[in-house]
Amino acid sequence: MLLFSLYQYLKNKKSVYLSLIFLSAGFIFEAQVSFGLFLLPSLIITILIIEKKFILNLKSIIYSFIGLLLSFLPRILFEIKNNFLQTKTFLNYLLHPKYYNQKTFFAIVSERMNLFIDFYFKIFNSKLISMVIFLLTVLSIFYFFDKLKKYQKKFFIFNLLIIFFIFTFSLFYKDNFWHNYLEGFSLFYLLLISISLSLIYKNGNLPIKFLATISFLIILVLNLNKFFTEIKDKDFKIDGLAKQKKVIQTLYQENKYKDFCLRIYTPPVIPYTYQYLIDYYSRTKKYPKPKSDYVNNQCWYVIEDDQYKFRIKNWRKENIPNNTIKIKNVKIFKDISIELWSL
Repeated sequence: MLLFSLYQYLKNKKSVYLSLIFLSAGFIFEAQVSFGLFLLPSLIITILIIEKKFILNLKSIIYSFIGLLLSFLPRILFEIKNNFLQTKTFLNYLLHPKYYNQKTFFAIVSERMNLFIDFYFKIFNSKLISMVIFLLTVLSIFYFFDKLKKYQKKFFIFNLLIIFFIFTFSLFYKDNFWHNYLEGFSLFYLLLISISLSLIYKNGNLPIKFLATISFLIILVLNLNKFFTEIKDKDFKIDGLAKQKKVIQTLYQENKYKDFCLRIYTPPVIPYTYQYLIDYYSRTKKYPKPKSDYVNNQCWYVIEDDQYKFRIKNWRKENIPNNTIKIKNVKIFKDISIELWSL
């Protein structure tokens, strides 16, 4: 919706599309706050660069504000109801940041560049195809960019600038930067590729059109092959909350759905996924919520693997009392285990 509304706004300048642009940007923020924190300032700056009269147009500003307000309204009401809990937490992080693995600026730049390159290569199943498509995209823009209409050129440049500014703003985050912080980012690449390939089909000679068609067919065949292979694979990779769901279900079964103590380690020490599931089971199935203090002198520990082993070690020291012994250790998955400790 963001990209469609942006295209329509640049094409006909109707203010209603500004509302849809910022409404969809707000929805992206609500779906993935980290992405939204990078996207919103990038979007605003890019609009000011591409549409220089935007800041002078009160109607445009009002329509943009309405879109953003509608998407943020549930969050605003939540903040008012809860004494601005999230706002205070966010401001406290900005003023007093706590880093789990602070990096040098050059290390951050290198890491982000690799991440943004990886976003591109993960679109395809073959690095060779990725390189061919990249080459076709560059050649298409070099030879045929002038064939685009004025608003289409703006749209293309707009997306390039969004990518640039998101990359730039991401450099300010000095801690571990996870891939899902920019969930869906590859769509910006796909858009640029789509525009470039359409230029080839409209303006290229027969050999170039043939090469583009063959590349597209190969991509299609490779993706279909991967799709059907994964459907037949019984040992498929488990994504989403499936792992956490299995862990929580196992814990409830082990404790016969009665009160128990639970402490959770997930990198980087933010066990929200488990808390969501616990709240869900408590609300829908009336299961008891686990306690943080020992119950009957025992407590269960969920330990997710972490590439920085010292963090697990430090967390264990803080959360497992010295006068305890481990009486059970269950490896639920390769990277997740549950342990039972007793005083």
